[in-house]
Amino acid sequence: MSEKTALILVDIQNDFLEGGSLAVPDSLSIIEPVNELIRYIKSKNGFVVATQDWHPQNHVSFASNHKNKNVFDQVQIEYEVVGLAADYCVKFTCLDAIKFGFKTVLIKEGTKAVDQNNLTSTFELLKSKGVLIHSLSDVFNH
Repeated sequence: MSEKTALILVDIQNDFLEGGSLAVPDSLSIIEPVNELIRYIKSKNGFVVATQDWHPQNHVSFASNHKNKNVFDQVQIEYEVVGLAADYCVKFTCLDAIKFGFKTVLIKEGTKAVDQNNLTSTFELLKSKGVLIHSLSDVFNH
């Protein structure tokens, strides 16, 4: 793990977990691996950042409120990404991080897809764009 590593928790929230209004199948199975990663990243003085999918009326994203500023201007870090759903928000989080030039690692055990049949093609697309696909053991033994 790089000294400046951020674990990005994408949309791990009730609506996307089993029983939620937009539940991702088998989503509860990521909780323990994600908790292990959180403990590990914190033990290495890394950052843990959680996103939340929320669209209130008259939605204005924080980044658009700061003209001529980019959320990525302030930090140079490696992103390790987990969350829901692999074939939507997790995929786009990884692609955006790569687009901005960040080393990006998706942790397999920390994500599930809305459609598990899309998981292999999602991983292949991400790899083709430069995202590394690692297992928990890769992270812990690195």
